[in-house]
Amino acid sequence: MKNTLFSQTNTTVIPNITNFQNIDKVRSRGIETSYEGQDVLICGLDLTAGLAYTRSLIIANSGNPASVGKYFVSDRFGTANGESFLTDG
Repeated sequence: MKNTLFSQTNTTVIPNITNFQNIDKVRSRGIETSYEGQDVLICGLDLTAGLAYTRSLIIANSGNPASVGKYFVSDRFGTANGESFLTDG
């Protein structure tokens, strides 16, 4: 992935400036799964759920070269979501 936006400190200028800027290149890898069920346990109960986990490694970053080879701090956790619907069956 090229040109990812992220809040970071630009260490190549004096004084250092923290702002939103491009990270030149990032490699993201992860896994995602989902579930959808109808009439779960009782008639009319439908469930949907999803779970994802992604890690993004900084490959190139001219604004902060010291961050190359490190993972995004915000990638420590995955995401999860779910919904349930109960209808008259």
